Amino acid sequence: GAILQTLALMLIFTRYTLTTAAYMAMGRPDLMAGVNLIRCVALIGMLFTAYHFFGFVGALYAIALHMVLPTLVMFVLNHSRGLNNFKLEAVVLLAWPIGFGLGLIFNAFVGLF
Repeated sequence: GAILQTLALMLIFTRYTLTTAAYMAMGRPDLMAGVNLIRCVALIGMLFTAYHFFGFVGALYAIALHMVLPTLVMFVLNHSRGLNNFKLEAVVLLAWPIGFGLGLIFNAFVGLF
């Protein structure tokens, strides 16, 4: 339903959580701890604020989008260490709307039966 569709927004950012493992492999657990701290503060701060102003739906979006700030921090850290591949990121971002469109077409086709 609608709740799962909203939570699926997290999937956009889930792939970037692997970056923290690269920080450990580089011998920089301090970077991993910093990103995790930002992730925790973002989740708690957004969750309480969104729930206060928008109720359950706001909390749902806060959970789904709490990784925006940590992902931006990871991009900056990755850039300074040469870990970014912008061509790959562009292809992946382009795949999301294509997949969404194919899902709509599939749902319309299945709904005919």
